[in-house]
Amino acid sequence: DELGPCIAESENIRSLSLSGNRIGNAGVAALVQELFTNVVLVSLDLARNQISDEGAMSVADFAKVSISLTDIDLSNNEIASLGASAFSSALVHSQLLAQLNLSANLLGDDGVEALARGLSASKSIKSLALRENHIGGRGFSALAEALETNASLTRLDMHGNELDAAGARALVHGLFHNKTLTSIDVGANHTLDANAVAELSHVLRSTFEIHSLRVYR
Repeated sequence: DELGPCIAESENIRSLSLSGNRIGNAGVAALVQELFTNVVLVSLDLARNQISDEGAMSVADFAKVSISLTDIDLSNNEIASLGASAFSSALVHSQLLAQLNLSANLLGDDGVEALARGLSASKSIKSLALRENHIGGRGFSALAEALETNASLTRLDMHGNELDAAGARALVHGLFHNKTLTSIDVGANHTLDANAVAELSHVLRSTFEIHSLRVYR
């Protein structure tokens, strides 16, 4: 309760890391309420704070209107599809949000489908990390479709999910049509078969844009 007002009034704090503090949804809501008046904060790290959809929606609302915030880390929390939907809207409305880390949450296919709708329209996002979110073929297919129209993303981290053959084929199609992505990590997707790995590896030889592609099993 005491930290928020101090940050709101500060003209010097550009990076705030509160990871691993068990802040929870109520704590995040109180913090964000104070941050709405902050005009210099660039980076906000709230990883490992027992934050679920409610807290994620608070942060997403702030991201929509902030005139300075570019980087958000909400990894290792308990965010599911409703929180992902909130960030989908933030991706559309924010002109600054460049890095978003939602790794190790509970997004699943439903959450990623929602997030993909915002990704397709975002003009600012450059790095999106969604590792270890139980994302299967349906979620990968939604992301692949978003990649066909997104013209800002350069890095996508999908490590440790559940990519299957159908999702891999959709991803290959999306990568061929995307002109900005240079790095993608789909390592440790243990449902990925050898044929799908071969198709993804072929992308690296077929496009000049992608410089880093991790597909190890």
